[in-house]
Amino acid sequence: MFFRNFVSLKMKPQISTEKVIVLLVFLAVLLRLPTLGSVLSGDEPTTFLMHSGSSWGSLFLSYLGPNQHTLFSALSNLMMKIFGDSEIAFRMPSVIAGSLAVPLIVLVGSRLTGSLTVGWIAGVLMVFSAPNIFYSQLGRGYALTICLSLAVVFFALKVEDSLSRWSWKWGLILSGLAMVLTLPSNIYFLLGCAVAFVFRLGVITKQNKTSFLKEQAKSLVPWAVLFSLVLVYFLLNWSDLQRGVKIYKEYARMMEGLDSLALTSARIIELFKSLISPWGIWAYLLFFVGWGALKGDRILQPLFMLAIPIGFALSAEILGPPRSYLYWLPLVLILMANGIVTLSRALNGWLPWPRMKEVLVALVVVGVLWPAIKNLIDYYPSRLGQTFSASISEAKRMSGYIKRETMPHQIVVFPFADSVLRFFIEKQVAKKMTQIFIEENLNGLLFVGHKDIAPKNIPLIGIVKSSPLSDHSFTLVQEIGDLRVYKLDVQAVPLFATGSASDVQSRFDSGINSRVDITTMPSPWAGGRQMLVITKNGEADFLLKSNQSKLLKNKGKVGYVLSVFGRKFNQKSIAGILRSGNEGGGMAFLNYLSGIARQEGRLNWFPVHPYYSYRPVPDNLESFWRIEFSLMRLNSGEQEAREAFSLKDPVSYFDGFHSYLLYPAS
Repeated sequence: MFFRNFVSLKMKPQISTEKVIVLLVFLAVLLRLPTLGSVLSGDEPTTFLMHSGSSWGSLFLSYLGPNQHTLFSALSNLMMKIFGDSEIAFRMPSVIAGSLAVPLIVLVGSRLTGSLTVGWIAGVLMVFSAPNIFYSQLGRGYALTICLSLAVVFFALKVEDSLSRWSWKWGLILSGLAMVLTLPSNIYFLLGCAVAFVFRLGVITKQNKTSFLKEQAKSLVPWAVLFSLVLVYFLLNWSDLQRGVKIYKEYARMMEGLDSLALTSARIIELFKSLISPWGIWAYLLFFVGWGALKGDRILQPLFMLAIPIGFALSAEILGPPRSYLYWLPLVLILMANGIVTLSRALNGWLPWPRMKEVLVALVVVGVLWPAIKNLIDYYPSRLGQTFSASISEAKRMSGYIKRETMPHQIVVFPFADSVLRFFIEKQVAKKMTQIFIEENLNGLLFVGHKDIAPKNIPLIGIVKSSPLSDHSFTLVQEIGDLRVYKLDVQAVPLFATGSASDVQSRFDSGINSRVDITTMPSPWAGGRQMLVITKNGEADFLLKSNQSKLLKNKGKVGYVLSVFGRKFNQKSIAGILRSGNEGGGMAFLNYLSGIARQEGRLNWFPVHPYYSYRPVPDNLESFWRIEFSLMRLNSGEQEAREAFSLKDPVSYFDGFHSYLLYPAS
């Protein structure tokens, strides 16, 4: 009944329309299912880490940056709550939205152009559209943007038909609000739509010679309500949204090599080329033919929808990545379909050959399907390429293994870049680190990571590409899917064991060194314990060495020294062990960004954003502390080892500084 009310057919029975739409939806779902359960990749793991399990309040009342697609995460979390944690459940909102875009584009295309044939062809184009397929399989909000942009236009058209029905108005309001909750920058598309449809309603009311102002006021009501709700959302999250713009600028500079985000011809071409994939830039010939073939004032509506977002990009000197403009995809495909129909009719009229219609249909089918099939042949295998990340199932099993099989004082080292693994194990690993640090007790080291990551490289982070650890120091102890658990094959014995402030202070005789003053203050980690406060007299960096040393012998297999201490997060001064010898080497920092805590009366563990290089912890760092575990390879033969503080700040804070000698187990 719904379709019968929306599309009126003269030549064919209505049931055929419904069958075609069902067939197109079935085909769309079928093309979006292969590889849907593949390991999360790209920005998906970040979205999963930062927003899976978040409350609705935290999602809707805060904005953590461009990676937050609020509505997607809310729906994705709901799907995982219903169906369990898996890649398919996580991506399910995208699959549903990408598939629903197909019947919506049939309806909207038919209504905008007055041709059901255009709607059908637009539906076929949406089924095989490379951006739609890709983002339908991506756990982000872009497929929702495509679907909701169609919903907004659909309800705007229904409001155009009947200004008095509030069901259509509420559909417009809710779909528009959902677009902004998916991606705040979608507001530009909504502004373009509002201008396009209010303009057309103004033309209609003038043509009908009705009360112009009264009808215009009615047409403005749903848009006014929509933008009022959007304004409330923006005001609630204004500072976060401003911060998000700064974060994206820094991300674009560091990760995409874009010193400027200003609109340029090259970036515009890249944007529109991505929308028309897999058919290529030539398809815009059909787009412009279809645009020119629109009837009456309809021809101006795409202009408003395109020009207003571009105008804002020009004025703000910020043109987002192509994926930020996916709300234009349905419009591009509808006008392309209209161009196909217009040219086909023209050729059929110019060349009155009996078989011309069949030839044109065959050409359209080949022109649409051949590039799409070639794209899919390459696309599916690309999603199954080499990955160095855990699946959701593997990460959950690893979490269970750590809980059951590891000792409380056994540190577990994992790759920070594996966000899915971080989601399931980082908090319990941070708890172990804190327990080892406070109780000064170490029962061994385990390294966990993907099978294709060498165990010595598991601790590496950021731009660090080489590891001082030896390949021969590890023993494989467990396989969990594609994840591996390695034991660092060493025995741990205390080196400079006691980390209390008085004991450490006794090893650094500040009385004979006028360049520093050493005092104490209560430790933020352990009640009743004191930590060192070292004040440097002068601006020059200073290396404060302990007056005690130990002689170490390293023969045969590789040995290590592990240093542990706590400090202020934002201080540059560090503690460590100096060893004699000329072999050099360097240090490996273990779980470097997992031991950070914020002081809020007591210390609470703080998860660092995956893109820490341009998305650090909050601006005020005074309340943040961190625990550091650093592993240093010993030189060959005999060497002297002593503690030292590298003082770079005027005032430096150190807590629980102690160390272990890790010598080969056999």
